[in-house]
Amino acid sequence: MILSRQFFVMAILFNAVCMGQVNPYIGGALGLSGSGYKSPYFDGNTGVDVNFHRFFAEAEGGADTANKRDTGNGFTVKAHSFFVLRVTRALSFGGGVRYSELTTSQYKKHDRWPVAEAMYERRWLRATSSTLRRAATTATT
Repeated sequence: MILSRQFFVMAILFNAVCMGQVNPYIGGALGLSGSGYKSPYFDGNTGVDVNFHRFFAEAEGGADTANKRDTGNGFTVKAHSFFVLRVTRALSFGGGVRYSELTTSQYKKHDRWPVAEAMYERRWLRATSSTLRRAATTATT
């Protein structure tokens, strides 16, 4: 009897996972910047997309090696997550939060802010537009 209950629970969990779609990813890029950072720099990130019927969520973390020009060194650690609700087959709207921490030999700066998201998605294309509003900045030396 216990075996049949365990099988039933496993079948329900397996079905829930199969109905949704979980896509982990990892990526990297070379970047150019003219806004107080030395170029070129390397950017790496990893994250997961969760696609479940009318809902889509993304969580991502990463780092880059962009050195500040005023100190000649530094790196940035960043993270973001957002959640959107599909209003049509192609359009989704929602929001999330972003966090960034810049560390140099002379100071450390933290930023976090809320994000409003709009997403257009087709079979072969996903475009996301974000509107950022600065919420808090903390600098330490």
